[in-house]
Amino acid sequence: MVESVAILGGQGQLAFELQCLLAPDSGRSLSILGREDLDVTNAAQVDAVLSGIHPQIVINCAAQTQVDVAESTSENTFSINATGAGHIGRWCAANRAKLVYISTDHVFGQTIDRAHARPWRETDQPQPVSVYARSKLAGEQATLEACPHSVVVRTCGLYGQRPAKGKGNFVQTMLRLAQQRPVLKVVDDQWCTPSSAQDVAQAIRSLLVDPDAFNPKTNLTSRIWHITNTGSTTWAQLAREIFSLQGLTTEVIPITTAEFNAPAHRPGYSVLDTSRFHQSYGALPSWQEALATYLQRLQRSE
Repeated sequence: MVESVAILGGQGQLAFELQCLLAPDSGRSLSILGREDLDVTNAAQVDAVLSGIHPQIVINCAAQTQVDVAESTSENTFSINATGAGHIGRWCAANRAKLVYISTDHVFGQTIDRAHARPWRETDQPQPVSVYARSKLAGEQATLEACPHSVVVRTCGLYGQRPAKGKGNFVQTMLRLAQQRPVLKVVDDQWCTPSSAQDVAQAIRSLLVDPDAFNPKTNLTSRIWHITNTGSTTWAQLAREIFSLQGLTTEVIPITTAEFNAPAHRPGYSVLDTSRFHQSYGALPSWQEALATYLQRLQRSE
């Protein structure tokens, strides 16, 4: 029997990598749905479109991910990231479909002492402080409560072959700016784990083939997975690594989050503890290894 998969938010970076990974599998039929195909905020449309293709697995990558824009578009952001997630969750529950909801490290916005920080576990209490982060946490809750066969995947700083909508991902942005300026100011007090969308897609595939991952008898926290590459860094250190690997001489001047003065708050420390996933399915590469592999892929595609 062919297993059918629907990927929502089909124009995004992670959706693209999932499509590339799952499409060659002859044991699956794949439906890629972008915003023009499915408005997740419209419950009737969600029911009609998903009932038309009747997927057995739904991967919900559909999201408003522009963190600063979200601050001035709160209603729309919550409508997509939270209300829409609930619509999808209820359809999946009614049709006994498995559901994966993609979330973010930003749900951990607590101000903490970097010297005493440890990576955030799935069991830690989130404290989102931006509109975007609050909407994604609400989407997690809506998904888990609506659909017993659902899991949440929190990840961080994705970069992939397809540029992030409207702006390019961080790696591609740094490469573009390096061609324009000899010196770049980059934030150096936000610690996280930028991650390859390709690696995260492969990790999600591990969940899809494990029936126990979607066991409705497990508690809600057990259905949350932290999936990133390993290690941690700051955006300024990441920029330096990009330029070093590419043989560029662009100078990186570290600045603080306050100096950057973005409209939305960013977590100072949002490194995710991925040990539970690693123990169950195996470790992902380090962020340095993942970045080197990604840059090689970019060069081959040019």
